[in-house]
Amino acid sequence: MELRRISNRWLIIASLIILIAPTTILALLNYSNQQPLWSFTTYGSANSVALSSDGSNVALGIATQCCGPSRSGQVLLLDKTGRTLWSFGTNGAINSVDISPDGSHIAAVGYLPGTSINDYTFNGAIYYFDHSGNQLWTRPVQAHGAPGGLEVWSLSVRISPDGSRVFVNQGVELSVFSSQGQSLWNYTTDTPIRSTANIFSGALVSPDFSFAAMLDNSVHAFNQQGVSTWNSTGPQAWITGAAISPDSRYLAVADENEGPPNNGTLFLFNKTGALIWTRPLKGTTTTISFSSDDSTIIYQGEGTTSLDLQNRVLWNYTNGEAISLAVTSDGSYAVTGMHYSGQESIRIFNSQGALAWGGGGGGWVHQIAISSDNSYTAVAYGPYSSPSTDSATVLFYDGPKNLISQRGSTYSFLYFDHDTNTLPTILILPAAFAVIPLVFLFARSKRRMRSETQKPASVDKPSESMK
Repeated sequence: MELRRISNRWLIIASLIILIAPTTILALLNYSNQQPLWSFTTYGSANSVALSSDGSNVALGIATQCCGPSRSGQVLLLDKTGRTLWSFGTNGAINSVDISPDGSHIAAVGYLPGTSINDYTFNGAIYYFDHSGNQLWTRPVQAHGAPGGLEVWSLSVRISPDGSRVFVNQGVELSVFSSQGQSLWNYTTDTPIRSTANIFSGALVSPDFSFAAMLDNSVHAFNQQGVSTWNSTGPQAWITGAAISPDSRYLAVADENEGPPNNGTLFLFNKTGALIWTRPLKGTTTTISFSSDDSTIIYQGEGTTSLDLQNRVLWNYTNGEAISLAVTSDGSYAVTGMHYSGQESIRIFNSQGALAWGGGGGGWVHQIAISSDNSYTAVAYGPYSSPSTDSATVLFYDGPKNLISQRGSTYSFLYFDHDTNTLPTILILPAAFAVIPLVFLFARSKRRMRSETQKPASVDKPSESMK
């Protein structure tokens, strides 16, 4: 059939078919490609998630009431199929959880009800459970920060690889407990209350617990027995982020100037306290992570950047800042959580900085956890606004390597511009082809109008009576 003989109605129908059919198929393909293995939702905000070494156990920390004098929370243990093994209601808004590598014990810390002790410090508590959900012990602690905070000064907890010790970052203080709840050692910053150094102080520990550090207006380093090993003379500005390398050889610290333009500096120390190098930063950097082989540092600040240990930029992603970050044990992939209104918030980069996959859901990504064998990934979400019935969410995926091998090619097909937009980039093609019949229809209408205007006026013949 010649195109010129097709009616206007069929041209419109053809345009709609070209638009709707491929768009529907591609949208379903995109939806399928972004689905997790399973998801779990409950009331509140999922502030923290942790995985056992093989990913078979998922510990989840929830704040059900987080603001004002009333606070409460929940600690849950799920298996790798998403089945809830147990849940435990707490009198504190849970901010952080951790699980021992073998999944035998779970630790959680939270902010207790009540007003602040001073402008920046609250009462908090640590809770310690066995695999069956029995609370073995709980201890009161002073807590800095606020529920849902991801920064280094907010309340957090870690369990040592052998399960013998529990480290608590309280902001202004750090505490180490035995697995029986005995206090082994602690350290409290001596910076004045309400000073910048006090407000932004925080502590962290290396994965093997051999190196701990308190950050205030300098770095105070300790060995695993709590013996001071060195103190630095800087940074002198606000401490906004920090990380210790997996093998405890390096400490990276980010600070921020107190006044505009609020830029800062990234410091790299070795384990003896020697300052290796510094690097200027733009904006506030709160997220820092090392690869397991210490070959790279990935940090957020006006984008997401990867450096080698010689302070050279390996790659820089400028379309988003990683508010949460986890790196596979072999350093081959970085899983990031980014905030985009109306867009997917998980983005996975390979070691060259190429965006390999994007997905996820709405809300703030509070924490990302990858099992140490790289088999699974869990992402904890909290709401943008007030908690609601299903606003606390954990998404569970295959490990980055398997996920990319299964879904990466489909992602590249759908998002050939290699960026996760609100809609797949490939949808512009059906839209473009759907315009063709409409263009022909428009051209036909214009041609008909032109023909009618150029048609000569008819002349009436004289009647017989006028002859």
